[in-house]
Amino acid sequence: MAYHVFNIGAPNTTAWWQENLDRGVITSGWDGDPGDRGEVVLRDMAKGDWVLAYVSGHGYVGAGLVEAEDTYFLHPTIPENSESTHQHERAVRWMHVVQDVNQAVTTAEAGRQAPRQTKERERNDVVAETIMALLTERASRETGQGALVAHKYWHVLEAVHAIGGSVTVKEIKDWLNLHYSAEDNSDARDNACLLSVNDANRRHHDHGRRDFRSDQGNPKDVLFREGRLRNVTYVLYDRRKHGIWDLQRIGDNKFEAIQVESDADTLALAEAEDALDMPAIDSEHDARERVLRAVAMRRGQQGFRTSLIDAYAGQCAITGCSIVDILEAAHVRGYLGEYTNRVDNGLLLRTDLHTLFDLHRIWIDEAFVVRVAESLRGSEYEIYDGQKLRLPKKPAHHPKPEHLAHHRQGTEADE
Repeated sequence: MAYHVFNIGAPNTTAWWQENLDRGVITSGWDGDPGDRGEVVLRDMAKGDWVLAYVSGHGYVGAGLVEAEDTYFLHPTIPENSESTHQHERAVRWMHVVQDVNQAVTTAEAGRQAPRQTKERERNDVVAETIMALLTERASRETGQGALVAHKYWHVLEAVHAIGGSVTVKEIKDWLNLHYSAEDNSDARDNACLLSVNDANRRHHDHGRRDFRSDQGNPKDVLFREGRLRNVTYVLYDRRKHGIWDLQRIGDNKFEAIQVESDADTLALAEAEDALDMPAIDSEHDARERVLRAVAMRRGQQGFRTSLIDAYAGQCAITGCSIVDILEAAHVRGYLGEYTNRVDNGLLLRTDLHTLFDLHRIWIDEAFVVRVAESLRGSEYEIYDGQKLRLPKKPAHHPKPEHLAHHRQGTEADE
């Protein structure tokens, strides 16, 4: 784990900093070309490293954990309605932040000068941890006294990131006592439980939460519990490896954690294995259950789909079909993690069109016009070629042009 000080660049305003927070990214500029310095500085960080955001003329405004390298993205053009001209970005899970740049931790308070470059390594752990502690304290002033407590469980995530691998509660406590010695860390196990997707007891520590399904983009779905009793350890939650989890009621006030879906690759493998040795269907009920499960998997993550249904008023973006049962959530830029489950990265499509879209046989051009591959000429789909895409009423919900451009790579138009 390393610390990187990052100047978020102009404009030096709260609005631009808020855009970084809302999008969950850190960005860089330069020429906006592949391989230029903007891409280099963003790729020169490892997953789990810390980035300390600095706003020129104000000070340090945020600290976050860098996400995987495959979250790096180059926008073909300056993002629409962006406060900045930056085109390079990489995902960051912002942990300790102030909302207003006027509440920034100054260089004098931090004991560190302003960065002279876009990105610099901070090799003094004490300086980095001082900045984070001051940010946490400053955030509590912005949002009320309870904010300091609300941040506390994130320290457990920090510990698991920092230690790496499977981590015991003792190891978490030891790390917390070293880095947050002023806090009472006796509740480390409870906080790890709150953050673990497959721990049924998490609901006792998060009374305000109603939906515990782990594909809804909740920031608290970050750990996975392994082992039992005294052999329990915690690792970073990886949906591709661990699948999707939810809590299921099994009694008056009892719940259990269940795996409701595996990742796409696991599902494909399971379906292939089932095809080789498919158990008998013993009843019409069994058959219906299988169909409903298959439909649910195909429709995509429920929260993402629901958002698209709302944005597109329950109609297919190409055909206008309003039979909701056969409408699906299609990613424009392929799924890379929960942060890609955004309305501006999705289309609500009829089942068959979703399949053709994923196969790059149908795509959307730069003018939001539907294009159909040559291989579909003469078919019933030819009528959609040249048709204007049905866009949501809110411009913020329109599919981003850069996402559509990324999807067009690999279509028959480019072959």
